[in-house]
Amino acid sequence: MSVGEIAEKVAGEQSAVSHNLCMLAGCHILEMRKQGKQRIYSLNAETVLPMLKIVERHVRTNCIGRCGT
Repeated sequence: MSVGEIAEKVAGEQSAVSHNLCMLAGCHILEMRKQGKQRIYSLNAETVLPMLKIVERHVRTNCIGRCGT
C-alpha cells in the first residue's frame, strides 16, 4: 500500500505514518518500492511473513477456546 492508503486505514497523520514506515523499512520489516512519486510498502516476504505464519499456527493450536474466547 502507499503511505496515503496506510495513513487513511490507521487514521494517522501522513507524515508520522511515513516516518514510521521508513524506520520499519530500514529494519527490513517492510519492503519499499517506488511507483512514480509514491512509495509502496509491503511486508518482507522472506522473513516477516514466515514468522507471522508461525505465530498464526501457534494461536490456532494454543489460544483458541481459552478463557471463553
